[in-house]
Amino acid sequence: MAWRVPPEWRELYSRENYCQKDPAFRHARRTVLPFDWASAPYNPETEPQMGEVIERARDLNVHKSISVPIPLNVSQRTVEWHLRKVYKKLGATNRVQALALLGDTRSMLDPLG
Repeated sequence: MAWRVPPEWRELYSRENYCQKDPAFRHARRTVLPFDWASAPYNPETEPQMGEVIERARDLNVHKSISVPIPLNVSQRTVEWHLRKVYKKLGATNRVQALALLGDTRSMLDPLG
């Protein structure tokens, strides 16, 4: 779904380094369960920079979403197992081919191109 995020939000998020200020980004490192992005915990009094991220997200109407944390502490073997499953589902033989196939699928699904 990240490709449906408005370019203005992606540009602002990158320019302002919001990954360092985003309460959802921090919360995703502490849980493996999906959560409502806007409900990620933070203290507006002691962490006003996090409130800024939430306000800008509301301004651009991207504050209503579900975040699904992806644990990064997995073994190389687990990653390779998941990649093989992805390759099989896509009919790909390697990462480059899988990405190319995903790119083709995404452009077919996105009516705004």
